[in-house]
Amino acid sequence: MRRVPWCTLGLVAAACVASFVDGAAERCILTRDAVRDGELWRLASGHMVHTGRAFAALDLGVLLVLGAWLEFRSRALLVASVAAGGALATLAVWFVRPDVASYQGASALSSAVFAALAVELVLEPGARGRRVLAVAALALFAAKTWFERDGTAVVASLDGELRVVAEAHAAGAVGGVLAAGLAALRNRSRARTRR
Repeated sequence: MRRVPWCTLGLVAAACVASFVDGAAERCILTRDAVRDGELWRLASGHMVHTGRAFAALDLGVLLVLGAWLEFRSRALLVASVAAGGALATLAVWFVRPDVASYQGASALSSAVFAALAVELVLEPGARGRRVLAVAALALFAAKTWFERDGTAVVASLDGELRVVAEAHAAGAVGGVLAAGLAALRNRSRARTRR
Protein backbone atom coordinates (compact mmCIF):
# COMPACT_ATOMS: atom_id res chain seq x y z
CA MET A 1 0.00 0.00 0.00
CA ARG A 2 2.97 2.33 0.60
CA ARG A 3 3.79 2.14 -3.11
CA VAL A 4 0.39 3.49 -4.17
CA PRO A 5 0.61 7.29 -4.61
CA TRP A 6 -2.58 7.99 -2.66
CA CYS A 7 -1.90 11.69 -2.13
CA THR A 8 -1.28 12.31 -5.81
CA LEU A 9 -4.31 10.29 -6.85
CA GLY A 10 -6.44 12.17 -4.32
CA LEU A 11 -5.18 15.53 -5.55
CA VAL A 12 -5.93 14.68 -9.19
CA ALA A 13 -9.36 13.27 -8.24
CA ALA A 14 -10.18 16.47 -6.32
CA ALA A 15 -9.16 18.51 -9.36
CA CYS A 16 -11.42 16.40 -11.59
CA VAL A 17 -14.36 16.98 -9.23
CA ALA A 18 -13.66 20.72 -9.05
CA SER A 19 -13.38 20.90 -12.83
CA PHE A 20 -16.13 18.65 -14.11
CA VAL A 21 -18.90 18.27 -11.53
CA ASP A 22 -21.74 20.60 -12.52
CA GLY A 23 -21.40 23.98 -10.83
CA ALA A 24 -18.18 23.16 -8.97
CA ALA A 25 -15.83 25.15 -11.20
CA GLU A 26 -17.83 28.34 -10.72
CA ARG A 27 -17.53 27.91 -6.93
CA CYS A 28 -13.80 27.05 -6.99
CA ILE A 29 -12.06 29.41 -9.45
CA LEU A 30 -9.96 31.99 -7.63
CA THR A 31 -11.63 35.32 -8.36
CA ARG A 32 -10.70 38.49 -6.52
CA ASP A 33 -14.28 39.63 -6.08
CA ALA A 34 -15.38 36.31 -4.54
CA VAL A 35 -12.42 36.25 -2.14
CA ARG A 36 -13.17 39.84 -1.09
CA ASP A 37 -16.75 38.69 -0.44
CA GLY A 38 -15.43 36.10 2.05
CA GLU A 39 -15.09 32.99 -0.13
CA LEU A 40 -11.56 32.32 1.13
CA TRP A 41 -11.49 28.66 0.04
CA ARG A 42 -10.95 29.92 -3.50
CA LEU A 43 -7.38 30.86 -2.54
CA ALA A 44 -6.64 27.10 -2.51
CA SER A 45 -9.34 25.68 -4.75
CA GLY A 46 -8.30 27.81 -7.72
CA HIS A 47 -5.41 25.39 -8.21
CA MET A 48 -7.88 22.54 -8.70
CA VAL A 49 -10.08 24.02 -11.44
CA HIS A 50 -9.67 23.49 -15.19
CA THR A 51 -12.40 24.79 -17.50
CA GLY A 52 -11.28 22.81 -20.53
CA ARG A 53 -10.68 19.11 -21.09
CA ALA A 54 -7.43 19.62 -23.01
CA PHE A 55 -6.23 22.06 -20.32
CA ALA A 56 -7.16 19.56 -17.59
CA ALA A 57 -5.57 16.61 -19.38
CA LEU A 58 -2.26 18.41 -19.80
CA ASP A 59 -2.14 19.99 -16.34
CA LEU A 60 -3.37 16.97 -14.43
CA GLY A 61 -1.35 14.50 -16.52
CA VAL A 62 1.86 16.32 -15.58
CA LEU A 63 0.79 16.52 -11.93
CA LEU A 64 -0.07 12.81 -11.89
CA VAL A 65 3.26 11.66 -13.34
CA LEU A 66 5.52 14.02 -11.39
CA GLY A 67 3.46 13.73 -8.20
CA ALA A 68 3.53 9.93 -8.25
CA TRP A 69 7.28 9.94 -8.92
CA LEU A 70 7.93 12.29 -5.99
CA GLU A 71 5.48 10.47 -3.72
CA PHE A 72 7.25 7.15 -4.37
CA ARG A 73 10.41 8.84 -3.13
CA SER A 74 8.86 10.80 -0.24
CA ARG A 75 5.17 11.30 0.51
CA ALA A 76 6.02 13.98 3.08
CA LEU A 77 8.01 15.95 0.50
CA LEU A 78 5.13 15.74 -1.97
CA VAL A 79 2.70 17.16 0.58
CA ALA A 80 5.13 19.88 1.68
CA SER A 81 5.96 20.94 -1.88
CA VAL A 82 2.29 21.11 -2.93
CA ALA A 83 1.38 23.10 0.19
CA ALA A 84 4.31 25.52 -0.08
CA GLY A 85 4.09 25.87 -3.85
CA GLY A 86 0.32 26.41 -3.81
CA ALA A 87 0.54 29.01 -1.05
CA LEU A 88 3.36 30.95 -2.71
CA ALA A 89 1.67 30.80 -6.12
CA THR A 90 -1.55 32.18 -4.64
CA LEU A 91 0.38 35.00 -2.98
CA ALA A 92 2.14 35.75 -6.28
CA VAL A 93 -1.14 35.91 -8.18
CA TRP A 94 -2.75 38.08 -5.51
CA PHE A 95 0.08 40.55 -4.84
CA VAL A 96 2.43 40.44 -7.85
CA ARG A 97 -0.27 40.24 -10.52
CA PRO A 98 -3.17 42.46 -9.36
CA ASP A 99 -4.23 42.64 -13.02
CA VAL A 100 -5.26 38.95 -12.92
CA ALA A 101 -8.95 38.98 -11.97
CA SER A 102 -9.32 35.19 -11.89
CA TYR A 103 -6.93 32.25 -11.70
CA GLN A 104 -7.26 28.51 -12.28
CA GLY A 105 -5.11 25.46 -12.94
CA ALA A 106 -2.70 23.05 -11.28
CA SER A 107 0.39 24.14 -13.18
CA ALA A 108 1.84 25.97 -10.16
CA LEU A 109 1.44 22.78 -8.12
CA SER A 110 3.14 20.79 -10.89
CA SER A 111 5.93 23.38 -10.89
CA ALA A 112 6.37 22.90 -7.14
CA VAL A 113 6.50 19.11 -7.45
CA PHE A 114 8.89 19.31 -10.41
CA ALA A 115 11.26 21.64 -8.57
CA ALA A 116 11.18 19.57 -5.37
CA LEU A 117 11.92 16.40 -7.32
CA ALA A 118 14.76 18.05 -9.24
CA VAL A 119 16.35 19.48 -6.08
CA GLU A 120 16.07 16.12 -4.35
CA LEU A 121 17.86 14.47 -7.28
CA VAL A 122 20.56 17.16 -7.26
CA LEU A 123 21.18 16.65 -3.53
CA GLU A 124 21.15 12.85 -3.73
CA PRO A 125 24.59 11.32 -3.16
CA GLY A 126 26.11 9.47 -6.09
CA ALA A 127 24.34 9.21 -9.45
CA ARG A 128 26.19 12.13 -11.02
CA GLY A 129 24.35 11.70 -14.32
CA ARG A 130 20.98 12.18 -12.63
CA ARG A 131 22.26 15.31 -10.93
CA VAL A 132 23.39 16.79 -14.24
CA LEU A 133 20.00 16.01 -15.82
CA ALA A 134 18.17 17.51 -12.85
CA VAL A 135 20.19 20.74 -13.04
CA ALA A 136 19.58 20.91 -16.80
CA ALA A 137 15.84 20.37 -16.24
CA LEU A 138 15.74 23.18 -13.66
CA ALA A 139 17.57 25.48 -16.09
CA LEU A 140 15.07 24.66 -18.86
CA PHE A 141 12.18 25.30 -16.47
CA ALA A 142 13.68 28.67 -15.53
CA ALA A 143 14.07 29.55 -19.23
CA LYS A 144 10.47 28.51 -19.97
CA THR A 145 9.19 30.64 -17.10
CA TRP A 146 11.30 33.59 -18.22
CA PHE A 147 9.87 33.45 -21.75
CA GLU A 148 6.30 33.15 -20.41
CA ARG A 149 6.62 36.26 -18.25
CA ASP A 150 5.26 38.63 -20.89
CA GLY A 151 1.87 36.92 -20.66
CA THR A 152 1.57 35.92 -24.31
CA ALA A 153 1.55 32.18 -23.62
CA VAL A 154 -2.00 30.80 -23.65
CA VAL A 155 -3.74 27.49 -23.03
CA ALA A 156 -7.08 26.34 -24.42
CA SER A 157 -10.15 26.25 -22.20
CA LEU A 158 -13.89 25.90 -22.70
CA ASP A 159 -14.19 29.67 -22.44
CA GLY A 160 -11.58 30.33 -25.11
CA GLU A 161 -8.00 30.97 -24.10
CA LEU A 162 -6.43 31.42 -20.69
CA ARG A 163 -3.23 33.37 -20.22
CA VAL A 164 -0.34 31.67 -18.47
CA VAL A 165 0.65 33.41 -15.22
CA ALA A 166 4.41 32.81 -15.19
CA GLU A 167 4.74 34.34 -11.72
CA ALA A 168 2.54 31.56 -10.32
CA HIS A 169 4.78 28.93 -11.94
CA ALA A 170 7.91 30.59 -10.58
CA ALA A 171 6.42 30.94 -7.09
CA GLY A 172 5.26 27.33 -7.14
CA ALA A 173 8.77 26.22 -8.07
CA VAL A 174 10.24 28.32 -5.24
CA GLY A 175 7.89 26.51 -2.86
CA GLY A 176 9.12 23.15 -4.15
CA VAL A 177 12.77 24.20 -3.80
CA LEU A 178 12.17 25.39 -0.24
CA ALA A 179 10.34 22.18 0.69
CA ALA A 180 13.11 19.99 -0.75
CA GLY A 181 15.86 22.09 0.83
CA LEU A 182 14.23 21.95 4.26
CA ALA A 183 13.67 18.20 3.93
CA ALA A 184 17.35 17.70 3.05
CA LEU A 185 18.45 19.77 6.05
CA ARG A 186 16.14 17.81 8.33
CA ASN A 187 17.45 14.49 6.98
CA ARG A 188 21.06 15.57 7.49
CA SER A 189 20.30 16.69 11.03
CA ARG A 190 18.71 13.32 11.80
CA ALA A 191 21.69 11.48 10.30
CA ARG A 192 24.10 13.45 12.52
CA THR A 193 21.98 12.75 15.60
CA ARG A 194 22.13 8.99 14.95
CA ARG A 195 25.95 8.98 14.84
